[in-house]
Parts: sequence; C-alpha cells; structure tokens
Amino acid sequence: MIFVLIVLLVPLVTAVGILISPWWPFIKIVNRKKFACLITIGVLASAFTCFFFYLGATRNLYSKEVWNFKITSITHEEKWTEEEMRTRQVATGTDSKGDTTYTTEIYYVTESYGPYWKKYDEYDDVSYISQETYNRWKNKWKNEKRIGIHKGSAAGWDKAISGQIFQCDWPRTLLTIYPNQKITKYKNKVRASRTSIFKLPKPSKQLKKQFPRPADEKNTSPLITYGPKFNPNDVFLLEQTNAFLGKKYQIHTILVAFKASVGRDVIRKVLTAWEWTNKNELVTFVGIDENSKVQWCETHSWMDNKTIEATIRDKIINQKIDLKYVSKLLLDFVPKYWDRKHFKDFDYLQIDIHWAWGLAGFMSVVLIMLVTFLLVEYKIFEDVDVFGNKINKRRKY
Repeated sequence: MIFVLIVLLVPLVTAVGILISPWWPFIKIVNRKKFACLITIGVLASAFTCFFFYLGATRNLYSKEVWNFKITSITHEEKWTEEEMRTRQVATGTDSKGDTTYTTEIYYVTESYGPYWKKYDEYDDVSYISQETYNRWKNKWKNEKRIGIHKGSAAGWDKAISGQIFQCDWPRTLLTIYPNQKITKYKNKVRASRTSIFKLPKPSKQLKKQFPRPADEKNTSPLITYGPKFNPNDVFLLEQTNAFLGKKYQIHTILVAFKASVGRDVIRKVLTAWEWTNKNELVTFVGIDENSKVQWCETHSWMDNKTIEATIRDKIINQKIDLKYVSKLLLDFVPKYWDRKHFKDFDYLQIDIHWAWGLAGFMSVVLIMLVTFLLVEYKIFEDVDVFGNKINKRRKY
C-alpha cells in the first residue's frame, strides 16, 4: 500500500506545485501539453520503480518447494530425413548506378533429424533423455510398441531415410515408476511474517549453513542423512513412493536421519534453520543407534490434524529402520490423513515491509519527478518559452 501512495501522491503534489507556480503559468495550450507530459512520464516511471522496490521488499515472501510426479511414457524416434526448401540471394548483375542487383533463388536440401529419446510426465511436459535411460526403462516396462513412422524424403540424389517411432507406457505399478521432481515457488506468509505461528527463533547464518533447506539447495531427495547409511535401492523406492503420491496429494516426504547419540534437540535446530517445513512437506526425523534401531522419532508438517504425524512416529520408533516399511506407511496413511495447506488458511497473517524500502521508494520517485521536469522543460519543449510561445531560433539580420 505504501508504494501505491508514493506513486500517486508525489506526482499529485508536483502537479499542484506546477499549477500554482508563477514560473510555469497554466495559460497556453502548450503548457497543458507540458503538464500532461510531465505527469504521465512521472507516474509511469515512478510506478515501474516502485514495483521493483515492492518485489525487493517482499522477496522473502516466496519459498521453494519440491513437487514429485511420475513419467507416464517414453518414446524413441529413429533417425529420418526431410527434404526442405530454402531461399538465397543470388547476384544477377548491376543496375544503372553500378549497384549489384539480386534475385531470390529457391533450392532444396536434405535435413537429418533424430534419433530422439523422450519422456512425458503427468503434466504433459516433454523432455529429452539418454538412450541408456530409455533402454533401462524399456527393459523394466517391457511393453514397447511401434506407434508410427517418420516417412523420409530427400533432395537431389540424397538417400531418403525413414524412421520408426516407438513408445513405452508406465505399467501402473509402484515398483515400475519412473520418478521425476521439480522445484516450484509458492507464497509463504508464515516464514515472511514477524509473528510466525511456529514460534521459532531467527536462524543464524551458521545454522543455515549447517542445515540448509533442501528445496533451496535443489535437493529433491526423500532422504537426508547426517551419518547413517542406507541401501540406494531402498532410497529409490522412497522416490517412487513420492512420485506415486506426488501429483494427487501435492506432498513431498522427507526422512532426516541422525545418529541417535546426537540427541533429539537437533530436530529443533533443523526446523529453526529451515524456518519450519514447507507447506507440502511431511518430514520425519529419526535417531538411529549402532544396531539400526530408531531411538527417537518426530514427524512434522503444516497440518493441524496430527494423526498422520503421530501414527508414523508410533510405527517407527523402537523398530529397526526399514525404508521399505516407511514407504508402506506413507502409501497407507497419506491418502487417509494428508491435507496440504492452502493460501487462504494464512490470510490473517500480516507481512511487514521494512521502512527503509518505503523511504528508498519515496526518494526515488522524488528524483524521478525532478529529472522528468528537467527533461520536459529543457528537452522535449526546449523551443517553447515560459508562456508557451514558440522561440524562433533563427538569427535575424
């Protein structure tokens, strides 16, 4: 709101000052042009400047989060050729002035395309993958079929090459999921507000460096470990679980593992460094002893209903850590109890803009109006006198 007032009030005060100023009387039509020019340029430039000040003031309002989804199909397009028309300029001679004349000539070339290997996800986005990746999932899905052909053509005496198109579709079973993730941004009023509902202290730079936020570091993994080791295949199963639940439930599950000897106080340190979890995160903290047994466990999210958090904690604590079992718990309980928070749930939170941003915006707009005045008076209307009369710059003899 403060930036809107600055954009409106400063030009308005300038306009009033001009209207009552004896140095720029509002008499002739050209003065009206000056007036309109000054206000229009000033307001537009001020609005543009204040918009960027507003973005700077509210930059901490946006947070990054991980979205999980699965690949629904992969395709392979063999190499093929196409005859394509081109044009070029060819010199034909010279004209009467000696300049070279040209004519447009049409010619044909043979262009090669492919081979391509692509993946298609749940959001209908397509991207390229390697041949090795395609073959790995083709062998896993075992349902490749030919779905078309690029009929080749060629120019001149080149050989035309046709390329077949193959496709594999996800078999719709958990263990055959090809998981994918991306980082997105959302408005986080909780983290940006001075009165955070999670009652956490402001994190130090050292704490943030010790426990960096996963999404901020582009870490999309479902496992973050500070010591304990895990089977990569079991970690991949958690990725598949996230992908299975991802789009429908808009959830990103994370297991954060420590050695039990560290103590559960580390949980609050991590949450402070992260400034709490993200809106779509379900984070489970575990302390694991030398026998792979979970000695302490806490699960955190933004949810008001803590059923899923309590259930996962009770099922894991005092048990040997087993990522396959964790995956099964998530598949069982997320559909029953998970509910991602929405923006409207936190409309009551007020985001304070530091006074320095407002002051910088005000000073910038004042400077813009001054520069605009000088520009209008001495550049745009430099051949008009104070009364709006044209100045004859020709010297009379």
